Amino acid sequence: MEKFLFLVKKYLWIVAAPVAIITLLSISSLKDIEQAYARFKLGRDITLYLRKSTDMLTYLSIAYTSTSEKKFIDQFNNHLEERKKYFDEIFSNKIITVEEFRMFERGLQISDELATKIEKIAFDKMDSKAFFTPEYLEYKRRIYENDQNFRTLINDSSEKLIKEETKLLNIYLYSLCFIILSLVYLIKHEDKPVAKIKNKTKKRK
Repeated sequence: MEKFLFLVKKYLWIVAAPVAIITLLSISSLKDIEQAYARFKLGRDITLYLRKSTDMLTYLSIAYTSTSEKKFIDQFNNHLEERKKYFDEIFSNKIITVEEFRMFERGLQISDELATKIEKIAFDKMDSKAFFTPEYLEYKRRIYENDQNFRTLINDSSEKLIKEETKLLNIYLYSLCFIILSLVYLIKHEDKPVAKIKNKTKKRK
């Protein structure tokens, strides 16, 4: 046992550095893969939220212009404030790229523009028909289209990252296995006697 421990200590310093480096690289790849899945989830959540938010604003707009009940306009304004806080908190995490942020922001700006240019004007005129005009429907189409483009962009970039990091992770793990097997081989063959080749001398006639 003591002999085995001595051999382990003898060769351990040789493999310690590469094993430590490979381990750190593997952990880094795992973290990148975890972040990529988090991006998948984020893309799904915020696009769904924006779609539901846009539909909610439409519902509250129609409800207010049809009934004149102040509670609907209050809910409309409160939802806009809550939505702003929600996205400010999401984007403060910086989990998405600048390109992805700009694309999603375009959809959000279209939705805000819809609220100010059509919905709030309809409130003043109490015009419930404003939410069925071609202009209004075109706004909705642009929001949904941008939403889908953003979702595709973030999904593709996340999938690419997962594939790349998974490939690297496999390389790191195979390298680690190779180093460990090499260590075992060195320890196992350390004490084996070296075969001596005896030179045969020719007999003189």
